[in-house]
Amino acid sequence: MRYTVSTVIKHTKLISMINDCPQDIQKEVKESIQTLLDETTEYQTTVNLTNLSSIISGVALYRVLTAHGTTREEFIDRVYKAMEPGNKEKEEKMNRIAKMPGAFSILAKLVPAMMTMGNNCGWHTDKTKRTKTEFGFDTTECLYHTLCKKYDLMDFGCAFCHNDEAVYSTMPGIRMERTGTLCRGADKCDFRFYKEEKRTIQK
Repeated sequence: MRYTVSTVIKHTKLISMINDCPQDIQKEVKESIQTLLDETTEYQTTVNLTNLSSIISGVALYRVLTAHGTTREEFIDRVYKAMEPGNKEKEEKMNRIAKMPGAFSILAKLVPAMMTMGNNCGWHTDKTKRTKTEFGFDTTECLYHTLCKKYDLMDFGCAFCHNDEAVYSTMPGIRMERTGTLCRGADKCDFRFYKEEKRTIQK
């Protein structure tokens, strides 16, 4: 699969940032996206569509906006704000699933399966032990880390680490824990999910 500029704009998590730019700035962003597409052909797969589109558009936006006076700190702040609505929507979806009967068993199969789909195309994730009350996985190769390191935008990559925590950390009856991520300097992104027992209130 070969992405186009319109493909990236359609699937990026940062579409609101692009739409907020004046037309002349949007034109520069699209030109920068094309340059980045030519540099990332090996990662342009169906599995990577949303993630790679978000990375490419983010790097393009950073290059163009900072060339027009936006500071790096301002850019990162805008990235977090742009992704808040999408995070909230996914958080609500995961919370609905978490309330379903047998939710923990469903998620124990679904979430690791989704994460391992990207293996061999910019990602490597290994499942960890699974019990009735625990499941998890470790990502030792991450497309965000690889490309944000290449383009010297690791703080941009950290915004997507935050997305994971925003989406998964509020599920009722399920606790997510992690000790670190690649973009934050750890040797892996670890995800652990624990089933929390319902507490009986003493009368």
